[in-house]
This record gives sequence, structure tokens and C-alpha cells, in this order.
Amino acid sequence: MRKIAFILGLPMLLINCSNEVESLNETNLSSANKAESQATNKNTGIAVYRFYNGRNHFYSTNYSEGINNGYSYEGILGYSVGGGTLVRRFYYAAKNDHFYTLSNPAVDPNNPFNVNWYFAANMFAAYDPADPTGVRIYQYFNPSKVDHFYTNNYGELGAGGQGYNYEGVAFRLDQ
Repeated sequence: MRKIAFILGLPMLLINCSNEVESLNETNLSSANKAESQATNKNTGIAVYRFYNGRNHFYSTNYSEGINNGYSYEGILGYSVGGGTLVRRFYYAAKNDHFYTLSNPAVDPNNPFNVNWYFAANMFAAYDPADPTGVRIYQYFNPSKVDHFYTNNYGELGAGGQGYNYEGVAFRLDQ
């Protein structure tokens, strides 16, 4: 008799759990779920996530890559639609800095860039800074932190601030 009661009670338990799950809304989601939700809600491309660890900024199309490497999620920089030019990520291990560029400085062995930096990954497609498509992604560098910072909001640092020097428009992404 107890087995029957347990079996008959199980559907009720499942219904209660189901109702609790259905009552969740976006304000109760973790930042990971919010990021994934934002990426899947934007139908024009792949989300480029922005992270920070207190000293260094990091950008990736893989949310877990940032979180698993000790970075805090700050938002979405923009969306890559697959057209345009490939953005490459370079890494300076001694300073733990990442640099993102449309050009490929690694192809010139005499480029001083190659002394400390190495190619880390092909990241995502973006538009050229001169292309009117998409929004500008502004590039900054903080020499005391040795940190490259990218933002879609010029008002965040303007012509420079908080130790960051403005370096220009790096590329463009969809919003």
C-alpha cells in the first residue's frame, strides 16, 4: 500500500516542481542564463561577451571561457553576424593582456609586436572601422595596468580616462 501511495504521490510532486519552474522569470536567472538568453534572443549573430577581473578585460563569444578563467561578466559588447573581417585575439602572457585586431601583426616576423605577444585565437567576424555597418567598438589602452579595453559606448571613457588612452575605433559589430 505504501508503494502505491508513493507512486500516486509522485505525479503531484512533479506538478508542484513544474509550477515552480514555470514561475521563474528573467530576474531570477543567473548571469550565465541571462547572457545565454541575450545571445539567443539576438537573431542577427553571435554575442561577443565582455568580462573583467579587476585588472584585465577579456572578450569572447564563449561565456564559459570568461567565467572559467576568473572573469566577471560585464555585458555584451555586440554581435558578430559572420560577415566582414576576422578579429584575432593576441595574448601577452607576462602582463596577462589580450589584444583584439582585424589585422594580423603576426605575419611580419620583424614586427616588434611579436616580441611579447602571441596569436591566441580567431575570434569572430566584424566590420572594418570605416564601414558604416554596425556600431563602433572603441579601443583603449591603460599602460600602468597593461590592459586593452573595448567598448561600444564612447561616453564610457570618451577621449580617455581612468588611466586609459583612447586608441581609436578597432572594428564594428551589430547591436
